[in-house]
Amino acid sequence: MAEERSGVAFVRATQAEKSARLSSYARLGSPLPEKQDQRGEGVVDFENNRVVMTDRLITPRMTKRGPAMRLLYSIFERAVAGGQEVLFEGGSVRRRTDSNSPWGDTRGTIGGPKYPFDPLCVFPPILASNVEGVLLGAGMVRGVEVEEIELKIPRSGFDPEVWAEIAGGGRTEQMDEAFVTTRIWADTGYRMHRVAFESKQGTSPADTLWSITELWEFGARS
Repeated sequence: MAEERSGVAFVRATQAEKSARLSSYARLGSPLPEKQDQRGEGVVDFENNRVVMTDRLITPRMTKRGPAMRLLYSIFERAVAGGQEVLFEGGSVRRRTDSNSPWGDTRGTIGGPKYPFDPLCVFPPILASNVEGVLLGAGMVRGVEVEEIELKIPRSGFDPEVWAEIAGGGRTEQMDEAFVTTRIWADTGYRMHRVAFESKQGTSPADTLWSITELWEFGARS
């Protein structure tokens, strides 16, 4: 990979593929996902800023955090038959119980900001902040050789309401440095195969929630 490691270059190269398959994960304390951290998967249409994916609010790993969480997970899974489908268009979100059901009411607006629940939430802040990345090392994502790069996305790159949600209710006012750590894993063509960011900053690294998106089969439409 060339020496340039601009966050904008990675987002633009990824979006140039027009579409891809996508998996979304959430994990406390680590940007590296495992199967039990998966929320769902689907397809992203970069041209229309649109993601359609299956989704669950509670991942299998979360059920291990106590009896109450296991009960909640069981009830939720029964209620939505194992998950839901969600449609992200720009900053708007719609849900339905399955592909044969109509989409529910729209939350947010197409022109509004993407919140941390959106698997592409960190793409606009990367573009807005245009920061340079730091190479951390090399690795593999779904059989593809990649470089792992860290970006520090400043507060100014985020919509204020999104920033407040990430910061955990005003914690940013007490932070020495106001930024969100973001990791990307990109191939030699600058395409991102994984991107992870701190979607809920805790009082320690172990308490910080990472939202993680993996991309593969670029060009896939369904």
